[in-house]
This record gives sequence, C-alpha cells and structure tokens, in this order.
Amino acid sequence: MSKNYLVYKGSPTRYETGDVYLYDLRTRRTRALTAGGATSEPETPSVGASLVTWSSLAHETVAAYDLAQGRLVKLRPETGGRPFTAGSLLIYVAPRDSTNPQRGFQLVIDRLR
Repeated sequence: MSKNYLVYKGSPTRYETGDVYLYDLRTRRTRALTAGGATSEPETPSVGASLVTWSSLAHETVAAYDLAQGRLVKLRPETGGRPFTAGSLLIYVAPRDSTNPQRGFQLVIDRLR
C-alpha cells in the first residue's frame, strides 16, 4: 500500500493464478493491471511512489507497471526475484549469475525516478 494506492492479487483461491489489481484510494476505483494476458501468473504485487511491481509465479521475471504512464514497462536487468517496491526503491533477490542460479543469490536495490 502506498499513500494513494492499494495493490493486490485477485484469484478464486490462494493457490490459483489471478490478476494484479490497483485500487485508487482517492477515486475509490479499481482496475486490473494484468487482465488479458499482460503477464504470466503474477505473484507478490507491491506498490511504490511510481511503480507497481510483481513477479511471475516461479519468480523468474519481475514485471512493472508505471503509474504515471499508465502502462507496463521493462525493467533492467530482466532477471527474476521477489520484488518489493517502497517509495522510489525497487528491492528484489536475484541470482548472482542468471545463467547459473546455483552460484547463489544477491540482494538488488534500484532507485527509481
């Protein structure tokens, strides 16, 4: 939850795939960010000052929705992890070597706009 938004995953049960929804606390309106196949099996949504982020079900990719632009955006690097967005920070765990996850993981902290 951020100052103006609440983000959540909606699905029939906890174990089924669903969509990521954004609730605007000011307008009291909800919109689906992933409906219609925008991303595959979203999990762990998080909202910050400028982005909504989530990972895929197997945590191999991190997706992002830009609140100002109103669209999905690409993140660099395009590795996976479990993202957490707070304010202008994007924090996630990613493999040290994307070609060989057995080499361990690292904590990545990116400052967003």
